[in-house]
Amino acid sequence: MKTSTYLFIALAALTLAGCREGYDPDVRVDGNYHSFIGGFVTPDRSTITSPCIIDVDEAAKVISYKANSFGGWENCGFSLSLDGDDRLNYGNDQAEYKTKLRDLGDTNYSGPTFTDNYALECSINKINVTCDDDYNAGHTAGSPANDLFEIIYQDMYAYVKNGYKPTMGSYQFDNGFPNLTKAKLNEANLGTKPYLNSKFYFRLLEVPSSEALFHYFTFDLFLSNGKTVRFKYLLLSLPTI
Repeated sequence: MKTSTYLFIALAALTLAGCREGYDPDVRVDGNYHSFIGGFVTPDRSTITSPCIIDVDEAAKVISYKANSFGGWENCGFSLSLDGDDRLNYGNDQAEYKTKLRDLGDTNYSGPTFTDNYALECSINKINVTCDDDYNAGHTAGSPANDLFEIIYQDMYAYVKNGYKPTMGSYQFDNGFPNLTKAKLNEANLGTKPYLNSKFYFRLLEVPSSEALFHYFTFDLFLSNGKTVRFKYLLLSLPTI
């Protein structure tokens, strides 16, 4: 009797261990997914999702005071979402999505989930920014403007590979959105970072000096799949009164 009991316990333990090892990342635990990455997207378009209006005085203060922080982009910059129709998630190509999660090792996450937490299927090899009009003395119409911006991005893959722990030097927003990194756009080297979050934040490093209210920039994002995403950024600068 005792032998059969031990045998039953051993078999049950093996069964549970097998289920744990190959469990489905689609299963929820206490309302949370097992995976941190909520989907994958191959981008072919972009949306600027924050106001493009700055108060010149306020922006100058933010640029000065926030030089070493991650905040203030909403006062002197914008947020950008990359999107596309080619998506992998729970509702679209679910089997391939789950396979990709397993390949990346993203099957043991137990933290909070975030809306539209999509990773890019391709890397951004390079970003070029060009002034469409005169911005200040060093940035006239047609000149490169990468040095006018810094970028804040979330390295989702690094976070997963680090055991769902922030990597060194990263930051998180107050809502818990983790593993954010910022860099001057000329120094970001995004091409070496796979599976970045599809949402980015750009922050100005200089305010305009021309009297024009409107300033246009052209952004070209060169992707590792050979495609380019282009968008126009319109900045309305409120003059000092």
